[in-house]
Amino acid sequence: VPGRGWLGLGTELRSQVAQGQKQCQELQDKLTASEAMVRVQAEQLEKYHVLLREPHAQQLSKQVQVDFQDLGYETCGRSETEADRDETTSPECEEPDVFSEPSLGEELGSSCRPGMPRVGKAAWKAMASADVGALHQHIQDLKAQLLNANKVIQSLQGRARSISITSGYTSGAERPLPDPTALTSPAHSLTDEDEGWQSDGHGTLCPPALRAHRDLQHLVHRVALLEAR
Repeated sequence: VPGRGWLGLGTELRSQVAQGQKQCQELQDKLTASEAMVRVQAEQLEKYHVLLREPHAQQLSKQVQVDFQDLGYETCGRSETEADRDETTSPECEEPDVFSEPSLGEELGSSCRPGMPRVGKAAWKAMASADVGALHQHIQDLKAQLLNANKVIQSLQGRARSISITSGYTSGAERPLPDPTALTSPAHSLTDEDEGWQSDGHGTLCPPALRAHRDLQHLVHRVALLEAR
């Protein structure tokens, strides 16, 4: 009886092992089918991604072209206001416009000329950053020249003021005093009729306009003498 029990137990165990192997095989088949399905779905998803990226890339390309075109207008074009300002600006006081975008575009070889192929914004930035050091040095030199020019202008203005003050003092000191008798003379008494008339220093009265003209001529003569020294 015990031998039969062990034989029955072994048969049952072998049956369970066969059933387990069958279930394992079924699971492996399902796994293989699932992996194949996942690969197919992944390929389809990649195709969808390519289709979705293509319009976006075209849109980005168009946006880059529009941005570069606007940049070309900014670097190569000049507004009417700037043109009018250049026409009305005096050539003696005009400073070189080295800080504007047109001059930078010319120095860096702007690619917005007719017949030249358009490049991307990254390429333009690379070209722009190539001469940054030279441009900074150029700007520093121009600032130094501008500072020296301002110092020269201030010196000339101070010299002109000192010449005017000195000539005014000198002309006032050298001008003879008017004759008191001429001012108190009955024939030339100051009435309402000749109010504003003054003596010219020689005993005669002259109108204020003529007196101012003579003073101006005298002042110009004194300034010329001082400058000649």
